[in-house]
Amino acid sequence: MNRRLLLFLIPLVLTGCWDTVEIENRAFVISVGIDKSDGGQFAVSLAIPDTSAITGDSGGGGKMKTVEEAEDTSIPGAIGKIGEKTSRSLYFGHAKIVVFGGELLGDEKMFREALDFLEKNYQTGRKINILAAEGTASEMLRGGKEGYPAVGLYVSELYRYKRNGAAGVSKKSFDELSRDMNTAGSTIIPRISLDGDGQAELGGAAVIRGNRLAGFTGTGQGIE
Repeated sequence: MNRRLLLFLIPLVLTGCWDTVEIENRAFVISVGIDKSDGGQFAVSLAIPDTSAITGDSGGGGKMKTVEEAEDTSIPGAIGKIGEKTSRSLYFGHAKIVVFGGELLGDEKMFREALDFLEKNYQTGRKINILAAEGTASEMLRGGKEGYPAVGLYVSELYRYKRNGAAGVSKKSFDELSRDMNTAGSTIIPRISLDGDGQAELGGAAVIRGNRLAGFTGTGQGIE
């Protein structure tokens, strides 16, 4: 099993009051993606690790993570559909990142609804890292990074090392994003993308102006 995934899962047992039965019945979300679907609905993607490695039911096989998706007219509605598909209780308390898709960021009303959802979702917390994708957030969650079982763990570790002196990587928590939007209606959100091999990388930013996407920096795309 990947060491970084194991380090993510072990605290679920050593801290809190989980037992193996509770872990089997819970889906611990690592990463959250929120997009605007082609039909104009919210498309939510959740990256969920394989907890069978902790409970001993994996037999050494299977994927290290799955990405579950659903669409609905509301974010809670889409998440509810994912919960029904997984037959497990979704838990966001250990989520590392939320990724907004470009189409969602370009829709002022839907972007505001997404912010309101995060404001009210006490499980994710206000310190969760926010990223923007020029394409879809779903693509980013399905992407990879060599040595990491999930993009959310890669970003979390990258930011941890940034605090120790790494340079060239910007960071935006939901708390900072919410403050910027409520006071000025404008901000920048770090951009996540995939290279030609489907590997995640951070660089550039989404520029939010007038409560919606104005463009991306670091991509050759102009700002409106």
